[in-house]
Amino acid sequence: EVMEAVKAGRIHGVLGIGIPEKIGRWLESNDVPTVAFAGYGNYTDHGNHAVTFDNTPLVTTGVPLLAGQGCRRIGIWTAFGYHLGAQDTGEKDRLVARFETTLAESGLPFDPGLVREARHLSPMPDGKRVETFWEQGYRTANAVFAGPPASQPDGIICNSELMVQGALIAMEKRGIRIREDVKVVGHANIGSRILSPWENDIVRIANDPAEMACVMLAQLEARMRGEFPEPRQRMLSPRVFS
Repeated sequence: EVMEAVKAGRIHGVLGIGIPEKIGRWLESNDVPTVAFAGYGNYTDHGNHAVTFDNTPLVTTGVPLLAGQGCRRIGIWTAFGYHLGAQDTGEKDRLVARFETTLAESGLPFDPGLVREARHLSPMPDGKRVETFWEQGYRTANAVFAGPPASQPDGIICNSELMVQGALIAMEKRGIRIREDVKVVGHANIGSRILSPWENDIVRIANDPAEMACVMLAQLEARMRGEFPEPRQRMLSPRVFS
């Protein structure tokens, strides 16, 4: 139905969340202005207009905060979400590289064993390797804290709000005290209550979905007027709640 509407000229613009590559290229070929968030639309090689959030403050702000609170074994956990249809843009590799650099700037060593990208998880009974972000957090925390104490982190940075929630629940079930035994810096979304039970115990690096929507709409309106606003890739900065 949507494809027919595009072909008939009844759709004059698209706000796309997590657009797969096939759909993105099809919209381009039909001259439909598109502004995207996540998925294929966020790739920089095709020149599409897109809005994304800057994840680097998770490490550039998170590492110094944790180091200042006495953490010496800081780990980074990233969610694995390529089952959503997005290809690997290398964003997580860049985030981990920035993490390593920021650790060095804070006088702390980089331990590859403290990097968890959810790929380490065993297959589920039904054979599926990729789980929801919540499940990834829950099982990652259990995998990490089932190991010897010397291998465990005293500070954790995590790039997914849902993964943070799953990890926090798993840690609490294991008797780990958040803030006392391990400190956490996690991604969050302004207006979401997912992490509200722990908002006084963790640092949240929070994105603003309302800001994202406003910027996307402004870009799309300009595109529908025949304009090409620059920069085409808008990166929004998060806010820190500690």
